Amino acid sequence: MSKREMQSLLDALNLIVMSGVPMQDGLRALAADSPSSSVSRSLRALADQVQSGEPLEMESSIETLGLSRNLTPVLVAAATSGQFEETLFEWTEHIQRLHNVRRDLIHAMAYPTLVLGLTLLTLFGFVFYIVASFREMMQALDTELPPLTSALTEYFHWWSVTGWKASLVALFVTALTMGILRTCVGKANWAWFLNSIPLFGPLRACRAAADFTGQLSLLIGRSVELPRALEIVAESMSDPNLKQVATRLAHATSQGTSLSKELARSPRVLPTMVPPIEWGERTDALTKGLGLARDAFLFRCDLRTALLNSVLPPVMFVLTGAVMILVLYTVLVPLASLIQNLS
Repeated sequence: MSKREMQSLLDALNLIVMSGVPMQDGLRALAADSPSSSVSRSLRALADQVQSGEPLEMESSIETLGLSRNLTPVLVAAATSGQFEETLFEWTEHIQRLHNVRRDLIHAMAYPTLVLGLTLLTLFGFVFYIVASFREMMQALDTELPPLTSALTEYFHWWSVTGWKASLVALFVTALTMGILRTCVGKANWAWFLNSIPLFGPLRACRAAADFTGQLSLLIGRSVELPRALEIVAESMSDPNLKQVATRLAHATSQGTSLSKELARSPRVLPTMVPPIEWGERTDALTKGLGLARDAFLFRCDLRTALLNSVLPPVMFVLTGAVMILVLYTVLVPLASLIQNLS
């Protein structure tokens, strides 16, 4: 099942829970209306299991229903607690909040990306069509150009002839190098490196931490044993770094190690994850502590997205204006000087 089909399935399940209709009737109705055969088949299979009243066997259900492994936590939690609708509602709410973070990030980047694209398109047109004619005209008139204009004109001429090819080669080499590094260091180490990139890395790390604590809170709150819950989270996490962390935590907690102490030893998790979990263990309210951690990480995601919304547009506007003024200066100043000399 693709990511789009997975999202369609989650939206359908959320719609059923929110509408309050009987689960099996809602599943069958949405299965009949779904344009995706995979989603329709999964909805009908879920309806059959819900109507039969049989417990959901996790491994067989994942394979039989054709579901993504990302659904393992909700199926385990529902089977353990017997509260399918309540568990499904909590799960879809968690997934929706994560999707909102991604949607807000896309919205925050849309305008700066559009401005950057239009600026580059205008600059390329200027370099390839205007600079060449301007340079030939000035050479034909044997006009001495200001040093800055001469340097920029020669650079733009070089870029229109050779520079764009060198840029494509550099981009290809960079992409190839990054691919080789990702293969050599492994997915987990690469994800950890991406989380350290300024501005966007912390947002990515907070979203992954919110997903980790949210899944674990759902499972612990439905009476799933902590080591087993961590194994399920390790299986369903999309972030390779926290997937590896969850695997190590599952092994450590199965031997009686405290979750918060093991997290505090790991350099691969955000330090702010530890205090609410430690408080939850100390007060016998681990589910609540994990929920507080998730809410805190989602709040930090919202703050960083708002920061991007506030900072990027004016920065892009100033940079674009500066570039365009510099480019126009290379043409307008010599032209004005030429006109003045001719008059």
